[in-house]
Amino acid sequence: MEENLDMSNLMAIVNEVFEIDILSRSTKRYVANGRKVFTKLLIRKGYNLSDIARFLGKDHTTIIYYRDDVDALLKYTPNVLNKYLIIKDRFLKVEGKIMMSLTERKLQASIDGLNIEVERLLLENIRLRAEP
Repeated sequence: MEENLDMSNLMAIVNEVFEIDILSRSTKRYVANGRKVFTKLLIRKGYNLSDIARFLGKDHTTIIYYRDDVDALLKYTPNVLNKYLIIKDRFLKVEGKIMMSLTERKLQASIDGLNIEVERLLLENIRLRAEP
């Protein structure tokens, strides 16, 4: 689930910044550039080529090509490099917010559990005081 959430969040950011749909069947260069940036960020995060390929509806060899080509693309195409940096920054911010949200939920669950335990102990205390 976290995997699809990461990919979906990143896809939304890439689609917005490049003004494309990376899941389209288009072979236009600017769409492929968006897919390459998408691939680079997910590989950097530790995703494997097969998962990325499955998400994009591509063969894993296409993802290998994207991986091998993206650094040269960024080096020689300032426009794409700028978009990559924007996407990377946004993705890391979204990722941070999601992690904070998960942490907040865990903390709230812990607080709820502790409140139940306090109530149980109070009742136990009352019961013990009532015994002769």
